[in-house]
Amino acid sequence: MAGILSGDEVGLNYFKDITTMFVGIMILACAMEHVCLHRRLALLVLKYVGSSIIWSMGGLMIVTAFLSMWINNSASANIMIPTALAIVNELQNYQQATNRTAVANENDNHQNSTDTLEIQTFSDKQSIEQPSVLENIVITSNIQTIEDTPTNSQFKRSSKNFLNTSFTNQVDCEQLKTGFLIAVAYSAAIGGMITLVGTGPNIFVKGFTDHYVTDGTTGIIIGCLPLILPNKNPFHEEWEYHPILTWDQLSKSFPWGVFMLQGAGLAIADGFKVSNLSSTIAAFLHFIVGAPQTSIILVVIIISAVFTEFTSNLACATILFPILDSVAKTANIHPGYLILPSCMAVSLSFMLPIATPPNAMIFISGNMKTRDLLKAGFGMKIIDSELCTKSVVGKTSIELDVTCIPYNATAQSIA
Repeated sequence: MAGILSGDEVGLNYFKDITTMFVGIMILACAMEHVCLHRRLALLVLKYVGSSIIWSMGGLMIVTAFLSMWINNSASANIMIPTALAIVNELQNYQQATNRTAVANENDNHQNSTDTLEIQTFSDKQSIEQPSVLENIVITSNIQTIEDTPTNSQFKRSSKNFLNTSFTNQVDCEQLKTGFLIAVAYSAAIGGMITLVGTGPNIFVKGFTDHYVTDGTTGIIIGCLPLILPNKNPFHEEWEYHPILTWDQLSKSFPWGVFMLQGAGLAIADGFKVSNLSSTIAAFLHFIVGAPQTSIILVVIIISAVFTEFTSNLACATILFPILDSVAKTANIHPGYLILPSCMAVSLSFMLPIATPPNAMIFISGNMKTRDLLKAGFGMKIIDSELCTKSVVGKTSIELDVTCIPYNATAQSIA
């Protein structure tokens, strides 16, 4: 529409290597969800951590971060969002069962007190005619009531507990879902930073440094396996072939919106390059050349962290990494000195739904509002920026010789 790219050039961005790898991973995630693996994970978490909300959330975050180490964080979030909702539902059912038990106990106590008053009133009226028999009845009833009815302090304590539980069910259930969904997005992003396939920016860094050696074929092959492999043991008697996942089931559960978001981010990055906006931004960033090491890393992290909140982290990485590489070549420093902190910063974006695919997934789940992400993400953004700065300063000084420029970077700079 803007006349920067043609339709063919925009369409190619939806079938690049990184996009096809994402599709394969998401197909695998849909298959895992179809076989109810998320419910098994939810029951496993509750089995080991119990019904405590804090421990349940901690167990959920550990499982999500672990999955993000081996599959894309979008895929792990897609799997764990139903798991988080299942855990919340189990906790809610537990609270409701506790409520019913408390109501039943209060009704029994109230009925016992009413029966005692009726017997005492009846005994007062008939005490003249049958003093001995009714007197024994009243005494026996009072003794039984004293044994069955809790004391005054016990009754107050049970009523207080019931009111607190009821308040939790009626008011805090939606807040509990919001908290669990935000925990899924955070843990998916943090866990995905550890390995290469965890986030889109990590994959792009590898492709950027390896001159786009394709890995999409492997991702598509792995993603097609659930459409081919049988869902039951083929050596079992009376076996009939049925795949783990059919195309109809996949088409209904596949996150097409996130797929379109990935391609749109790559198309935006191409638009930046074609319009020479990337060169303008690179020229603007030359002011950081010659600054102290910590200041350079902090500026790169702040720019990346702010920019990624208004576009997807993959698009941000696609735009910023070539710019930072150009700045590093001009300044004769190692490209990893600038690209590494930027890669970490664009993955830690929690404030807006468009920032990362996990944010978009929890937002469209129907249990999230933008202000919920803003309130929780603002503090996390400040903490993450500080932690990234400290960790990257130590890592680059130990593992990267910033005075040693890679051969390919030097050759391209000379050329």
